[in-house]
Amino acid sequence: MYASNKKLQNLYRLFIILPILIIIYSCAASEMQVSEFEFNYNNENYLIRSAYCPNNPQSCNQLIGNGFIAVDMNQDRIIDNISKGDISLSQAQEIYDYCLTLLAREGKLNEIDRSTNKFTLRDIDFNYELSSFKPLTGSPFNEFAITDKGNKTNFQQIVILIDNDADGILDELVKGVLPLKEAQAHYDLVIEKGLNQGKIRKENGYMIVE
Repeated sequence: MYASNKKLQNLYRLFIILPILIIIYSCAASEMQVSEFEFNYNNENYLIRSAYCPNNPQSCNQLIGNGFIAVDMNQDRIIDNISKGDISLSQAQEIYDYCLTLLAREGKLNEIDRSTNKFTLRDIDFNYELSSFKPLTGSPFNEFAITDKGNKTNFQQIVILIDNDADGILDELVKGVLPLKEAQAHYDLVIEKGLNQGKIRKENGYMIVE
């Protein structure tokens, strides 16, 4: 994601990573395009800082507020962790969603592809997507997304959760509404299928997508 705002930030350009490749800017391995976008939400000022370079693991989006920094590590519209401060993933995601909607309305969103390791599973009622992240520091963690295709349940269509230590136990709801216990049953199913298919491996207690 790369941001632009003519009035406030001297022509910034915002790039949000989605599954389909629309545009990729080439840059040397040592170069990084960094941009910023300021906005106000519920009478609080926030900043999105976007750093992008193809195939560079340091590319990410940072949502910066008063006393906190939240990070979208693979620029896929989902906040993955809180690197500083005290705010929940779901609270940060709400602010992030607002900014992305604002930018979309202004025609400032473009798509590039910088996907992480993902395992996708589909059945009659649900689509599942499990992504593994390996930060430069700290433990691996997983992001788990559930899409209810037929409205068979009472939760919102898309639910996203985080397994902080990639240990097979979901820890926090990022987006949507679903009890952790119910989400865990879906997660257990996906891990079992992934292990059986050789798409997920268990390594030093971590469940990692190949």
